Amino acid sequence: MFFIFTLFLNLFSCEIKPKFWYDNNPITLQKQIDNWFKGSKKFSFSDNGPFWLIVPHAGYQYSGNLAALGYKQLLNKVIKKIIVLSPLHRSQNKVFVPDCLSIKTVLGDIAHKKISGFDENNLPDEHALGNQLPFLKQFNLPISILFVGDVSNSSLLNTAKKLAKNIDSNTAIIVSSDLSHTGPKFNNIPEKSSLEIDQQILFSIKENSLLDFEKNLRDSGNTVCGSQPIKLLLFIINELNLIEKNSKILSYDNSANITKDNSSVGYGVVLGQGELFILPDDQKQKIKDYAKEMFSHILAGSKKPSLEVNLKDLPNPYGVFVTVKNRGELRACLGTLDSRDKSFIQQLDSRIKAVARGDDKRFSPLNISELDHLKIEISVLMSPQITSYKQFNIHDGIILKKDSKRAIYLPDVIVEAGWDKQKGLEQLSKKAGLAADAYKTADLYSIKSLKF
Repeated sequence: MFFIFTLFLNLFSCEIKPKFWYDNNPITLQKQIDNWFKGSKKFSFSDNGPFWLIVPHAGYQYSGNLAALGYKQLLNKVIKKIIVLSPLHRSQNKVFVPDCLSIKTVLGDIAHKKISGFDENNLPDEHALGNQLPFLKQFNLPISILFVGDVSNSSLLNTAKKLAKNIDSNTAIIVSSDLSHTGPKFNNIPEKSSLEIDQQILFSIKENSLLDFEKNLRDSGNTVCGSQPIKLLLFIINELNLIEKNSKILSYDNSANITKDNSSVGYGVVLGQGELFILPDDQKQKIKDYAKEMFSHILAGSKKPSLEVNLKDLPNPYGVFVTVKNRGELRACLGTLDSRDKSFIQQLDSRIKAVARGDDKRFSPLNISELDHLKIEISVLMSPQITSYKQFNIHDGIILKKDSKRAIYLPDVIVEAGWDKQKGLEQLSKKAGLAADAYKTADLYSIKSLKF
């Protein structure tokens, strides 16, 4: 039986040979990786993800130590799933998964768990993936690979929506990419220095700003070989229900520091971590029942309810809003942003009390006769993400900031008002006390929410 299983794996295995990229002797290679791990700094990140890591894929003599620095940060984390996003140096206008079930490496085979819903193709001879394999082997976990070709942003967004469904708090997303390629060798001599360009690229990734990344990408002469996987990552981050995120630029170097050449390739390492707001349906219902009983307690003097869920398992969201309707008509909507210092239940109790007593001056206090007709909706706001008026999804909430002015619309407000995107952003600009077209030059942040 074992022989048949081994034969089956061999029939569906594939390989990317190391060639000149790194040592093909397993003992020498493992010793090199161990030494890099031993000499790398350890940064402070909590144990649970999801995590995202951008690492270079040049030959190990150029960037192997930087890749090791990035991977070291994940070795002792609670990771059960690894998704690898790889570019295609031989440009292909498609996104696909390799059709093999395992990948042979110098250090042993790695199981490949195919992501469903994507086209399958033969494993390309792509060093952007191949150079990651010895480091990925250190985790002794199956990996899921997605090759990302030169496709449109709308295609990347659709891909991100699919992938986001596969990501949980035990997932690590690995993005393989070098940075700018500058100098005569690459026929690219930009106005800015390669160091300045790369630092701006890394900062835009750290800030999860697709708009700034694309601008800096143009400054590089569009020479960032993993630009498509990076853009996909930024879309994925925006699709996740993250109530907090933390990204750090861990290191930077470029090939000219080794070759002393007048052409250079930049290498950077960025590690990010998010906190997902995950709430099972049964807990959502218990919380809604609790909210209704709290209104009864406040208005009718009934016994104060208790919440039969493990409060320690509830993360602290960016903000909680409570919306109350009476026979389909909006009765009140209250909440605050920037409430990470308070727990979910503290925020919920505070909003319920404020709604009941009429703190929202647009509405009168609730009265006991309304109790049987109240419909309660709870919105949990996620961490704001940098956006632009072109990329903004009108189902999301939005924050507009310009100079000292600020205005906010919660998720779905624009849609429920019957406005299109332009009309909604014009109204938001006016709400901030600005000209109708101020949104075009203002700082915009989108906000996703979980409603129940």
